[in-house]
Amino acid sequence: MFPAMTLELTRSSGSSKYEVRGFGRREGALYLIVRLHESMDFSLRKGWGKTFQLTDNTGKKYLYNSVSLPNAVEIHDTFVDLPNDIRARQTVLAGGYRDLVLIFPEFSKDATPVSLLVIEDFLGNSPANPGITYEEARIEKTGEVREIRPVMAMSPGKKSYQGSGTAGDGTTFKLKQVIIDQSVQWQISLEVSAHRQTVITLNDAVLVDEGGANYNLVQKDEVQTVNLKENGTEILNLSFEPLPATVEKMVLWLQYTTAAGMPNEVRFEISQAG
Repeated sequence: MFPAMTLELTRSSGSSKYEVRGFGRREGALYLIVRLHESMDFSLRKGWGKTFQLTDNTGKKYLYNSVSLPNAVEIHDTFVDLPNDIRARQTVLAGGYRDLVLIFPEFSKDATPVSLLVIEDFLGNSPANPGITYEEARIEKTGEVREIRPVMAMSPGKKSYQGSGTAGDGTTFKLKQVIIDQSVQWQISLEVSAHRQTVITLNDAVLVDEGGANYNLVQKDEVQTVNLKENGTEILNLSFEPLPATVEKMVLWLQYTTAAGMPNEVRFEISQAG
């Protein structure tokens, strides 16, 4: 998930939504450590959306490719002569945070980063792009360095976890299975049940580790629904981005809407069985 390197620590100012915590270099690339404190959406629809822009001390600008975000999904559309859609919403629950490692592969070895912006972007470099800046964080080195060990993802295979929770509307979610696939994404199956017939539509889901770090849903389907019969059980399958191998237990948070349009949420602990 993250290689070993020497990290130059930084402080940043100007944005309450995110901060730049440090940067390192490896094989000609700059690795920028960004901590999100609020949700942000870097999805692109037909090429339009938001992205990060890094500026160095010479004034050179570097655009980040949103498809490289850890939960980004590219949606192909062969019938439209425009860039593909990208789903890449970054969800941060209240009181938690989300760490991103932004990699800029051709960053000058003699330059240093001085600001990180969130700007309006169009993949086709359209001259009509007004270049709106939504957020800006100014970056300052602290003079401290830290040696970072590699962060390894949890290895593929079927894992033994347990947990369940009931939302305020009486819908129950019980963990059935966790499989980490060959791309080290988490494939979670939930048994969903209710005492009445209803349809629920999933809005978002997040895994939260013991330290408050948030790991996001990889949303392959634009809309995911579960049709529940009275006292029946259905399966809800979720995909999440990779988690570090050091995480032992976590909380699963789900937000969904009922057929009546009422928003609901549930959170419950997931721990290793036995």
